[in-house]
Amino acid sequence: MKNIVLIGFMGSGKSSMGRFLSRELDYDFFDTDKEMENVTGLKVHQIMKKYGKIRFASEERLIVKKLAAMDRTIIATGGSFIDNEENIKALKDNSVFVFLDVDDDIIIDRLKRRRVRPFNEKGSLTELVPKIYGRRRPVYERYADITVNTTEKTMEETAEEIVQRLDSVYVQ
Repeated sequence: MKNIVLIGFMGSGKSSMGRFLSRELDYDFFDTDKEMENVTGLKVHQIMKKYGKIRFASEERLIVKKLAAMDRTIIATGGSFIDNEENIKALKDNSVFVFLDVDDDIIIDRLKRRRVRPFNEKGSLTELVPKIYGRRRPVYERYADITVNTTEKTMEETAEEIVQRLDSVYVQ
């Protein structure tokens, strides 16, 4: 049974959809950021601040390598997961990549509710989200086996579309 790897920009709903889908499909669920926090005892932003990108990427690779050995698992990835070719290769053979695409306005609204500033770059969310997501969207699209735009869909509708598309393309 292939794993389902949820990819997409921060605030796209990967963790929420992963938990929801795991209950619907009776799959295990892991969030790479949460797993990293469990291992290190630090929040993701604290890892970045204290140790930097290199250590963060190293911790993420270890988590991904562990998850790649599993079956019937839904994996919600961190926003920068897609920037690391090693992560993609580790999961691609045994996984279906589902890109949760969502309009910039929705992401901005979701990120405004977070207490931690999501970007190191200076600027407002309305400036940074289109700029950064605009750079990453083609990368998500390139690796996605399935793309679902969730902008006007409920969790149930999104899950239903994912399951239908999985059924039509892959054997669970």
